[in-house]
Amino acid sequence: MLSKDEPDKIFISWVNEVHADFGEADLSDADLSECELEQTYFTMAKLNNTKFCKAKGYKTDFTMAKAHKADFSDATLQWCFFLSGEFQKAKFVNTFLCESDFTGSILRKADLRNARLDGPGVLQGVVMMNADLREADLRDANLAFTVMNNAKLDDANLTGVDTTNTMMSLKFKIK
Repeated sequence: MLSKDEPDKIFISWVNEVHADFGEADLSDADLSECELEQTYFTMAKLNNTKFCKAKGYKTDFTMAKAHKADFSDATLQWCFFLSGEFQKAKFVNTFLCESDFTGSILRKADLRNARLDGPGVLQGVVMMNADLREADLRDANLAFTVMNNAKLDDANLTGVDTTNTMMSLKFKIK
């Protein structure tokens, strides 16, 4: 539905379709909070400032999406694909991202406080400079070749994490 006041902006109030395809669409500033996004495709979509709060997705595809300042807080996104996407300053606070793949993505200054990224999820080759990962669960995650300069990792669970060739200059508290 297009707003008369803002004709160039798309507002989606409800999505509940498996396999919906928003590939290459411009959904910037859309509100997809609490939507069911199972196997929905956002490949190469513009999702700047888009809200996905409390959305649910399984095998949802955000490959090469541009989602600057998008808000995924409190969402459940399992086995999702964020490959080579741009998620600068995106919020993933309290987000369930188990077994999701962020290979080659940019998460610079992203907020992943208390996010669950545990399991065989992949963060390989991700740029996470200045990202906030406080209290994040990264158990057994693959962080090989990841750039994590100045990332905040206070109280993060890093048990079994693969940090092969990872670039880090970190500041965190040890209890």
